[in-house]
Amino acid sequence: MRVNEVLTRVDEDELFDIRCKSWNFCIQGTKWEITHSDTFMDNHFGDMLVTHIEVNDLSRGHAIMLLVD
Repeated sequence: MRVNEVLTRVDEDELFDIRCKSWNFCIQGTKWEITHSDTFMDNHFGDMLVTHIEVNDLSRGHAIMLLVD
């Protein structure tokens, strides 16, 4: 499943922590914040494959963590 497919299934205010080991990249925020981020859109992170999904604790609350590649 790709990142965009996961994001279409949740509310706009859901917290996410998206991590990509091969690019040494991490982006955190709500679905709305992430999908409207220039970094997310310019680098096509929505097209990356999700390899692992879990719940992570952030300072803002519980977040869905996606490991991507």
